[in-house]
Amino acid sequence: MDSAKYSGDITYYTLGLGACGYDDSGVDLSKHIVALSHVDWYSRGSGTSLGLNMPNHPWCDQTITITAGGKSTTALVHDICPGCAEGSIDVSEAVFMALFGSLEAGRQSASWSFN
Repeated sequence: MDSAKYSGDITYYTLGLGACGYDDSGVDLSKHIVALSHVDWYSRGSGTSLGLNMPNHPWCDQTITITAGGKSTTALVHDICPGCAEGSIDVSEAVFMALFGSLEAGRQSASWSFN
């Protein structure tokens, strides 16, 4: 798929209807979901969803491994982050908790790559 290593900020957000067409509302604390930076997203393709549960981008449904705070976890690409800088990601609260143990940090540094 993509063997590049990315790095940037990691933040968390409230899940909802994402760019891949999946409604992840209500699974913030149970599912590992990630939104990739718009810069990275559009460098690979311009598609988003064709409708509910109809992804139209090559990164939709791919998993990434995120390393931060001395820990690693995986997350499923379901969304685009319009406010994220290149290499930065926005994740579900479950991912942030897995890496940092709480939501207090808010913004940290992370690296990630596709599996």
